Amino acid sequence: MATAWALNILITSTTSLKRKPGILPGSQDWDSYLSCLANKGRFHIVGIVPEPVVVPSFSLINGGKSIAGSPGGSPALIRTMLDFCVRHNIYPIVEEFPMEKVNEAIRQLQEGKARYRIVLKHHR
Repeated sequence: MATAWALNILITSTTSLKRKPGILPGSQDWDSYLSCLANKGRFHIVGIVPEPVVVPSFSLINGGKSIAGSPGGSPALIRTMLDFCVRHNIYPIVEEFPMEKVNEAIRQLQEGKARYRIVLKHHR
């Protein structure tokens, strides 16, 4: 499958809040993530995946791709990662709620309707 773009590094993280079937990180289509990588690209999992990561070996061999993982990071490592993101204009996609709508934001989370990360904003 040809794509118009390819990533050199793809990083994913896990959270214990995603407990619905089909949403757990371990039940993901890992092969689809690898198809986003450029040749010699690296896929790095941050956090613990509760299920085995199943990937066809051809997906790694074709293009010399690799998978790595880590449980998290030290403050210095996190700072390095954030600096990398700023240098390469990588920012999260978030859904913002004003602080006075905190109950609505929590309801969206509980109902599984949060499309992105939810951020509460305090306006002064």
